[in-house]
Amino acid sequence: IAAADMPYQETFETYPNGTANYIDPCWYKMYASNTERSMYSYPYPADAAAIGGSARGLYFHGHNSGGISSYAVLPEFELPYSDLMLEFDLKRHGTTSYSSILYLGIMTDPSDASTFSLIRSYDLSGRPASSVEHYSISLEGLASHGRLAFFAPIPSGNNAQNHIYLDNVQVSRL
Repeated sequence: IAAADMPYQETFETYPNGTANYIDPCWYKMYASNTERSMYSYPYPADAAAIGGSARGLYFHGHNSGGISSYAVLPEFELPYSDLMLEFDLKRHGTTSYSSILYLGIMTDPSDASTFSLIRSYDLSGRPASSVEHYSISLEGLASHGRLAFFAPIPSGNNAQNHIYLDNVQVSRL
């Protein structure tokens, strides 16, 4: 994303609801399991019952049966991360029996999950199903070697699942 195009925003409102639907092609998304890698599955735009005033968010899913996780990698930015701020909303999935955990990190290769390096983790587990949390993070001090990425990890426990929505992503100058 060019400096002249800042701030960058993605609300996922313009994409159809459902599994096979794409998001902006400057993003990279991946669903990974022990047996499959696909960019045509999770995460996907899904109706999320009003996240911060919008109807649709990016739905992430992780499941320990089969080692399923999902990633969404933001576009590349012309400005160094040290000059940027990231804002976004997270919403817990509708049932409290699932985890709602999302990691923020950097990936040097968006097509290789092993290049993910954690910056912060966000855990909405145990909060009411309607909980929406807004986060604002200065990226000052972060090296610009890779692309920002969100990752829904594989939860621990027998038949454990992880479900969470991401919405209202904005990257702006500090």
